[in-house]
Amino acid sequence: MAANDVFDPEFQEIFEAFSQRTAQVLSVWYLKITRMLDF
Repeated sequence: MAANDVFDPEFQEIFEAFSQRTAQVLSVWYLKITRMLDF
């Protein structure tokens, strides 16, 4: 069973946008935390 059969194209677009957004948020938080810990 191919991944394309499982994923609705629309859902895949939403999922990709969501994962990109999550990656951005995580990187921002990572920078904030490292700055806080860097005395």
